[in-house]
Amino acid sequence: MERARTEWLRAQGIDHDELRERHGIALVLAEVQARFVAPALLSDMLYVGAAVSKVGGARVVFEQHIRRAAADGELLCHGRAEVASMDVQQGRPRRFPQDLIKELPQ
Repeated sequence: MERARTEWLRAQGIDHDELRERHGIALVLAEVQARFVAPALLSDMLYVGAAVSKVGGARVVFEQHIRRAAADGELLCHGRAEVASMDVQQGRPRRFPQDLIKELPQ
């Protein structure tokens, strides 16, 4: 699910390295919840999706799911991840730059 969030952000034009270098912030996982619905087999191809459900000043909540084989495949897991924006220098929460928040579809 972590990788799906990173790729989702990249598809929105938001890159972790650029956030750190240009804005001085890093995204950190603050909370995660997962509800496992069905088992996956080691040989299964999985589809992992991510979508923003809420944007706050320094936090973004992602709703995620893992499905067997495709976006419309059997639901295996539903997850929720809260990601916080942290000031790289101070190691404290920091609000997202307004131009980035505008780019996040909800």
